[in-house]
Order: sequence, then C-alpha cells, then structure tokens
Amino acid sequence: MLRFGTVEGVLSAVVLVQLSEEVRASRLKQMMIQHDKTVSLKGTRSSGFVEKNLTEESLSLDELKGTVVVLNFCFIGCKPCQVEISELEEPVEKYKGQNVKFIAFALDDETALKRFLTRKKFNDDIVVCARNVAATYKVSGYPSHFLIDKEGKTYFYKQATMRPEYDYGSEN
Repeated sequence: MLRFGTVEGVLSAVVLVQLSEEVRASRLKQMMIQHDKTVSLKGTRSSGFVEKNLTEESLSLDELKGTVVVLNFCFIGCKPCQVEISELEEPVEKYKGQNVKFIAFALDDETALKRFLTRKKFNDDIVVCARNVAATYKVSGYPSHFLIDKEGKTYFYKQATMRPEYDYGSEN
C-alpha cells in the first residue's frame, strides 16, 4: 500500500500494489519486529487470571504455580499472529508432558475463532474474548508473549507492534 498526502500531512490517496512473495515476506518480518521489555518486567509478580478455555476447562495462574507458563496474546485478524500459529506448534509438542503450560488469549469471539481453527491447527489452551486479560497484562501490541516462571513471576516478555484497532485483514 502506497500512501500519498498533502504538504500539510493530510492523506489524499492510497494505491494498492501487488508485491512479490519475497517483498511481502520481508515486510511481514519487519512488522513482527518486537520490543523486548523483559528488563522492566523481569522478576515482577505476574497478574493472575481465572478463565475458561474453549473446552470449558478452568485455567488459573494461581493453580499453575510450580509450572512454567507461556502466555500468547493474539487475534485472528493479525497476520503476524497467523504466521506464528504454526511456529508455536513446535514448542508445544517439544514440552508436551513436561511441567510447561501454553495458553493463548485471543481477542476474538468463540464462533470466529472456531471457524478460523478449522483451517489452522493450534494445540494451546485458548481463551476467547480475552481483552480483559490483555488489559490486565497491559498488552498493546500483538502477538505478545509472557514466560512466567514456577514462582509466578515474569521471566520474559516480548510484544510486537500490531494493533487490533486496525484491520489487517483476516482469513475468516
């Protein structure tokens, strides 16, 4: 997308151009550049939550104490989130049966998410309509990730720059 504006900075035209796969992949990678905020959050007590996943099982951070917890915040209209889904399957499988719990918090409603999951495999526990949890964790870009240690403290945090208030195109 090329944007044209006036000298005053007012948008006057948008031109859509078809890009090669190589350029598209490069631009998508640039959009996924993440800002590591680990330094400011490392060692802080993670916000608790009690939510139900898609199969109505209860998930509580307090009940997961003693387990390493990986939180993923996403939404189905986010292209980097869509790309990342297949990449997240590897660690889920690698740590299966170990003391690690993967939980995805999606901004989307259950119907849209289930329709999306018919086309994309995703084995994490998924919580739908999770804007409240995202707000609690002060997530402002997607996809975002928290790694919480066995004591319930943030060990690592990364946030991307995609914002849900914009329409990035969805595959639903």
